[in-house]
Amino acid sequence: MIDFLHGKHSTFAYFSAVIIKTVSTRFARMPFTLRHFLAGFFIFYFAGMLSAQQYGFEWIKPGQDYYKFSVGRTATYRISPDVLLNAGINLNVVNPNRFQLFYKGQEVPVYISGAGDNKFDNADFIEFAGFKNSGDIDSVLYANPSWQPNTFNGLFTDTSVYFLTIIPDADPAPLRYIQSNDYNFGGLQPEIYFLDAASLAPTEEYLDG
Repeated sequence: MIDFLHGKHSTFAYFSAVIIKTVSTRFARMPFTLRHFLAGFFIFYFAGMLSAQQYGFEWIKPGQDYYKFSVGRTATYRISPDVLLNAGINLNVVNPNRFQLFYKGQEVPVYISGAGDNKFDNADFIEFAGFKNSGDIDSVLYANPSWQPNTFNGLFTDTSVYFLTIIPDADPAPLRYIQSNDYNFGGLQPEIYFLDAASLAPTEEYLDG
């Protein structure tokens, strides 16, 4: 399933408008000298606060389109040209080297087959490592994060969401997996053993405590 998102920052703008309207009504009733003092104070205070504040959607560029992909288990996922065509993307004018993928607000690398000709043909594809939703972000729901039963499973869903976008040519190159072919095995010795870790996190029951 693929959904469409048009980049915009409307929520913050709405709340800002409400705050400014409320303040301006009271501001007009104050003495002239006091209004000048408070005006300067609010300008410097809010300018510093907004420049340092992080809201979590800074990765979204206004006016840029994002296409949502939902994954329910950890695996390697492939996006074919047909999927993008069905989403309304005109692949005739798209350079696959400008595809960019985000997960939880962070860019993640992808592998694109056949991008060397700057075209996304029928046999080409996008591959990425997709991870099911874990419980890491659920820790904020607990008064003490150590009370969280485990971080392997989310309380509400196992589905993660990835966002694919097409960036302008002027932007820095997006992250890519680079295919490496090394057939020189001379002199290599087999390892005697290796260590691995396995985790079991059942989802059939949840203890209320």
